[in-house]
Amino acid sequence: MRPFLCSILKCQKCGSTQYPKLNPEEVFKVALPAHLPSISKFREQQSFLSDLIDVISKNHGKIFDINEADLYAFLEPENATSIENLKIIELLYGVDIVAGTITCVDCGDTKNIKNGILFCEE
Repeated sequence: MRPFLCSILKCQKCGSTQYPKLNPEEVFKVALPAHLPSISKFREQQSFLSDLIDVISKNHGKIFDINEADLYAFLEPENATSIENLKIIELLYGVDIVAGTITCVDCGDTKNIKNGILFCEE
């Protein structure tokens, strides 16, 4: 499961469309798409990106070189270089979460991610 998919998820339990909290336990790097997607809508999701950067850098820092400074540069589009933007693109589209959990920030409902698939069974 790629982190950018959180932008289209809706909680089955409460219907919230807020970006959920991701807790990736196993991740790996994947190739970026040939056509780089627009990431401007993610500028409004500072807490989602901050949490994701925190857990990725703590648990998988040897694979992904990203930190809070990259996030703050990205949040200020007039100051962001293509390198900071590329790091955020890599975070959203170049990370495959193989195992972990995803939790609704409104109701706390948690779902498992196994083999890269989000399991939404009740």
